[in-house]
Amino acid sequence: MSEVLYNTAGALLSYIPYLLSTSPTSPAPASPPDPSALPYASHNLRHYVETAIIPDMVLAPTAQTVPEAGRKSHLNHLKVQHESYRVLESMQRIGDFGALARKFSERILPAAPIGGEKIDPDITVPAPGYEVFPRYERPPNKVQNIVAWVSSFPLGTIHRIMQLVYPKALKYDLTPQQDSDGGLIQWIKWAPDEDIITESSELTEPAMTVFVQAPWILSEQDLKVFANTPVFPKGSLSTVHYRSVHRLWGKVYDICSRNRSHHFVVTTYWGWVFGAFSAEYTRAWVSEVIPSRSQEPTILQCLFYWFASALRRPRSWKIPMVSDEVSTISRPPSTLRSVCLGPDGQLDRKVLFALSDWP
Repeated sequence: MSEVLYNTAGALLSYIPYLLSTSPTSPAPASPPDPSALPYASHNLRHYVETAIIPDMVLAPTAQTVPEAGRKSHLNHLKVQHESYRVLESMQRIGDFGALARKFSERILPAAPIGGEKIDPDITVPAPGYEVFPRYERPPNKVQNIVAWVSSFPLGTIHRIMQLVYPKALKYDLTPQQDSDGGLIQWIKWAPDEDIITESSELTEPAMTVFVQAPWILSEQDLKVFANTPVFPKGSLSTVHYRSVHRLWGKVYDICSRNRSHHFVVTTYWGWVFGAFSAEYTRAWVSEVIPSRSQEPTILQCLFYWFASALRRPRSWKIPMVSDEVSTISRPPSTLRSVCLGPDGQLDRKVLFALSDWP
C-alpha cells in the first residue's frame, strides 16, 4: 500500500510543472518568436522586418578598388547630356525618413501568421529566430553581379512581403533593365506584369524603379553628394555643364519618366537612397543615405515603406503637391518623348494605346 501511495505522489509532483505552465497567471510570451513554433518570417512579418539585416556583400578579389571614405570615384561616366525636356528644378530632403519608415512598418505589418505554412522561397534575408530560404550569390566584380545581390535578397524579399500584405501587388513583377550605360548602371522596374494585365489602364499603374551601381563607380561620398544636391542645372546645351552627380540625376529622371515611375531608389547595396518625383517631375525629394547594415531602420523597413508609398497605400508617404504644376499625379507626365520610348529607344505602342484612354 505504501508503495502505491509513493508512486501516486511522485506522479502528482511531476505533473505540477505542466499545471504551472498552463496556468492563466503565466507571463505572456516575449515578442520574438520561438523558433520551434514560428520558424518562418510570415508568422510575424512585423518582427521579422524589424530584425532582418541584409547579408554583408564582400566584393570579389577581381573587383575594382573602392575609393576610400570621403573620396569620389570619378568613374561614373554616364552618357547623359543636357536635354530640354528635363524639367527637374530642385531636390529636397525627406525629413526623419528613418523614423517614418520604422513607424509605418510597426503600424502596418502583421504580427500574426499570414500566408502558408511552408518556407517561402522568395524571403531570403536572414533574421535571428527565423528560418528563411537559403540563397547564395557569388562575390561581385561587375554591376550585373550587384544587381543579382539586390534582386536575390532585399528586393525579392520585399516583393514577396508586399504580395502577402497588399493583394494588389500580386500582379506586380520585378524586371531588370539596362541601356548603353549598362556597364555603369542598371535598374529594376517594379510594375504590373505586362504579360498578365488585362486592361490598358493597368499600364499606367504606379511603379517603382530601383537603380543599381557598383560601389567602385558610385562611392559612398558620391552617393552622399547625390542625396545632398539641391538644384538641377538649367540652360542651353552650350551653357550647361553636367557634373557626375547631374548625369546621375539626369539618368534617374529619364528612366523614371520612361517607366512612369515617380518613386525610385538608388543603391550600391552598401548604401541606399530613397526618392520620389513630383507629379510633373519638376521637384524631387530624397532620404539621407541608409547603410546596408542599418538596424533602426532596417533596409527592409525602408523598402516596405517606399514600395507601399509607390502603391499609394494608406498612411504611406504622400508626394507633396507643387503649386506651379497644373497636373496631378494621376495624369501622365509631360515628358511624353521619354515616356513613350521603350528600353530599346523605339516607340512603345502599348504605352501609346494606354495614354489614348486618358481623359
